[in-house]
Amino acid sequence: MTKLLTSIILFASLVTNAQSIYKKSSELKKRNEIKQTDRYLLDKSKSINPMFFGSYVYDRNGRIIDSKEFFPNGKFSSHSKFEYPNDTIRIKILLDSTGVELKKIEQKVDLSEKKIERENIDNKNFEYVYDSNGNIAKIYKIKGNKKSLLMEKKYNDNNYLIQESFFEFKLDGAKIPQVIIYTRDESDNILRITRMSENEIEYIEFYTHKKYST
Repeated sequence: MTKLLTSIILFASLVTNAQSIYKKSSELKKRNEIKQTDRYLLDKSKSINPMFFGSYVYDRNGRIIDSKEFFPNGKFSSHSKFEYPNDTIRIKILLDSTGVELKKIEQKVDLSEKKIERENIDNKNFEYVYDSNGNIAKIYKIKGNKKSLLMEKKYNDNNYLIQESFFEFKLDGAKIPQVIIYTRDESDNILRITRMSENEIEYIEFYTHKKYST
């Protein structure tokens, strides 16, 4: 499970600077008046019952202000609070399991709409291809004169992500096809994320949302 989650985080980091994900996510939550989202994990190899995995609280502008996450066994993983001194800076405050402050991190918030065609991350070069609506459609890894496809993305009619396809590489060089499916409600809130490997479900994340108006 740890390896699977790590691979998702890796691919998420590739597009953070190339697309204003933060802005798009905040605008969606603001429009839908989302106050809190709870996250549950169903690891079909270990359990048939979804496990509480995290809770996220947002202000009325759709910005995250509190995040609590837990390991699949229910133990504490992390707790963070967020402050916004202005529109381009976010302060992330790390807390321990008792709420004692451990560290503050200043983060730059991307509110731009600019597209990045190429990017270097950890001395690795990546190329981004966009669809006609400005969404990232493909991500390539560039090595010398060779270009290899890392990920393909699909979006719904409202330009929200609904599927990611990529390969997981084994030590022997074998490529294992992976698919992540994002199921959304009529307002585009995420209800479920399904991770599949070779057409078999590896795990499912479920999301519930509470609104300011309820």
